[in-house]
Amino acid sequence: MVENCRKSEFQEWMNSNDHLYLSTRGASFTWSNGRRENLKLLKNNLKDLNKIKVAASNTESIQNQISTIGFSDSLMDQEKLAMIEFDKAVKFEE
Repeated sequence: MVENCRKSEFQEWMNSNDHLYLSTRGASFTWSNGRRENLKLLKNNLKDLNKIKVAASNTESIQNQISTIGFSDSLMDQEKLAMIEFDKAVKFEE
């Protein structure tokens, strides 16, 4: 009942202000609250942050091995590659 009253009040206002109702085709609404776009952006940002976290963890793990075991050519090469991956991830985020 209240809804019908509001509709008729709105229709009266439309008529009194010389507004015309235009029927729509397609979607039942013409606006967007941006929620889907915001979620896509958030998802992409979280993926980027995860890449940084994984690269940092890999670097830290190799550095811990160096601290525990000592220097070796293999570990130094692994550390260098891990640091390059970390730098790429951080620079990509910027």
